[in-house]
Amino acid sequence: MHKFFICLLFVMIPELWGQTSDDVTIIVNGDSTSITINYNDEKLTIGNLTAPKVIEAELNNDETEELIIVSKYEGNPATYRVYAVSLRGGISIVDSIDSGVREPHVYYSEEIEGSLLVTGYPELDSLNAGKNEYYSPANCLVYDGEKIYSINEDVYTLFNEENEELLKELDNKEIRSGCEFTRENSALIASIYINFVNAGEVSMAGAFLKNYYICTDYIEFKAYLTNLLGL
Repeated sequence: MHKFFICLLFVMIPELWGQTSDDVTIIVNGDSTSITINYNDEKLTIGNLTAPKVIEAELNNDETEELIIVSKYEGNPATYRVYAVSLRGGISIVDSIDSGVREPHVYYSEEIEGSLLVTGYPELDSLNAGKNEYYSPANCLVYDGEKIYSINEDVYTLFNEENEELLKELDNKEIRSGCEFTRENSALIASIYINFVNAGEVSMAGAFLKNYYICTDYIEFKAYLTNLLGL
């Protein structure tokens, strides 16, 4: 377990180094557009950030924590990008992942007995444009020591828990006949559908989509979602 020091670096304040080789120092500069990570006499600077948030995570059960750097970019809707940084054998950026409107977080999964990095599907961000509420399905990622990849097929509980909440939200909305309701809630409907598919509930996903997506472009919309999932 490493000790992490997070410092806010303002103009005219000297850098704060000097920790032991087992410690990690994270310095955020004054305008929060970049951070510098210092570990075992190595430095790594990541720029083009907005108010970065740092999460310590153990993504591959090797007893060496990874750092998850989350940056939020304001807009309508706001979007997120996550940087996964490995400390094993030195500092290196493992991957940079576009999470779309969904804020990335770390989730412990009993199914894989380890932690997941949960991001969103930026391909669906257009469905949230101009809306007051933003939705994106979960995409579960793990790190094998070399690369980050999706492990959705091995996870069920997260998708089930999330869909329970999303279905409650959908049921609380004033359901109206015609395509207008579908258009207003297309991001929510797509998120529930994809979560069902990722949980292995393909038949349930199909029945749900057919029941709630009542626009004339149903076939094209379903094809877009299935192509996105590689089905």
